[in-house]
Amino acid sequence: MKKGREVTLPDRSVTDEKVICMHCGGNGYMKSTPNCYHTCLDCLGRGLRSA
Repeated sequence: MKKGREVTLPDRSVTDEKVICMHCGGNGYMKSTPNCYHTCLDCLGRGLRSA
């Protein structure tokens, strides 16, 4: 690794706050029948939504 180079990452904690999707409970999918699961369309299967 080169010592003269420093990498800084933008602080996204202030701008991109994420909260758990209340529609699927954070799983990213929803159960429609006993053996069938569908991707949550509110969070697009990620389980997190923007605040």
